Amino acid sequence: MMSCLPVDRESETGEVCANCGRHGSDTVKLKNCTACRLVKYCGVDCQRAHRKQHKKACKQRAAELKDEQLYSQGLEVRSAPGRLPHPERDIIMKICGACERQLPDDAFSVEQRGLRQRIRRCIACVAAGNELVLMKRGTTRDEDDVCSVCQLPLPIPMEESLLQPCCMKRVCNGCILYGRKCGMCNCPFCRTDVPTKESQVLAMVQKRVAVGDPVAICFLGAHHERGTYGLEKDTKRTDELCQQAAQLGVKEAHFILGNLHGCGEGGSIRHYEEAAMCGHLLSRFNLGVWEYNGGRGHLALQHFLISAKLGHTASLDAVKRLLAEGIATEADYAGALQGYEAAIGEMSSPSRDEAKAMGIEKLVRYNTGPRRPGY
Repeated sequence: MMSCLPVDRESETGEVCANCGRHGSDTVKLKNCTACRLVKYCGVDCQRAHRKQHKKACKQRAAELKDEQLYSQGLEVRSAPGRLPHPERDIIMKICGACERQLPDDAFSVEQRGLRQRIRRCIACVAAGNELVLMKRGTTRDEDDVCSVCQLPLPIPMEESLLQPCCMKRVCNGCILYGRKCGMCNCPFCRTDVPTKESQVLAMVQKRVAVGDPVAICFLGAHHERGTYGLEKDTKRTDELCQQAAQLGVKEAHFILGNLHGCGEGGSIRHYEEAAMCGHLLSRFNLGVWEYNGGRGHLALQHFLISAKLGHTASLDAVKRLLAEGIATEADYAGALQGYEAAIGEMSSPSRDEAKAMGIEKLVRYNTGPRRPGY
């Protein structure tokens, strides 16, 4: 086993899985441990296998990050009983959202000091025009955003795809419709029989949860919030399950937690930021709305441009509104429109168009299955 050493974020060639040692490449996508960001993994199996060895270091670093977050908000961090004073706690330290260095308070302008960590830049980064990390990550859709059957980018509206409870793979409506036309009445991905009752759906999900499937854990948490599939409505349980799924790298879990915690610069914005940096479009849009309402139109524009170019219609409309208000330029809108049209084209197929024209209710009846599970 490898030790829990920090991963060099700037070096692509030096990135390795902390469990198996595989190097990151075009085919091997490594993801950070979202709790501590000390190590990376090539998949959930390696993350679970390495958990026992990594747990202590992970918790320690997560606690340090929490302290740093409090510092970044200008809050005092008091030592817990029996905890030795930290030499850096005598000085207010802030983290730059561009270079990600922890710097003394005087390394930031008065204006920047009042901003939260992810959108704050030190004097040197402002002078150099360095971009915020928040705006550099999550600008493309990853492998979680493609249909497990046709491998095309998934449509953005959740009702245009189906999360299969048997294997926790998301399949677009076009592939489901095509399969039914070919006489397939089972899962298009794993060929498991389609459940006919909600209790069967829940049993399948709980079976996946029992083996540590992060997507299933998130699914269960989402439906505890709604009280659906026979589950008791329990937001505390939702929080517990989605926190667990978020630590395992499920961006949808961060989005659910952001919605659960309500508006504010505490938990909700932090979770939206984590999800947005993983390519979650609705979280990116929510951040844009938050910045716009906070009077930071230039930051709102950056968020909307990213999500619009990935095919998010409401974000494109927001860029158009900012153009009318003089915040965006004609070039900004033209670039957003070009990216939007390209993304929509990539998400389109004859089968998807037919399924969309059929309508969700008719498709569900055609599917002959239960109420469609999903987030």
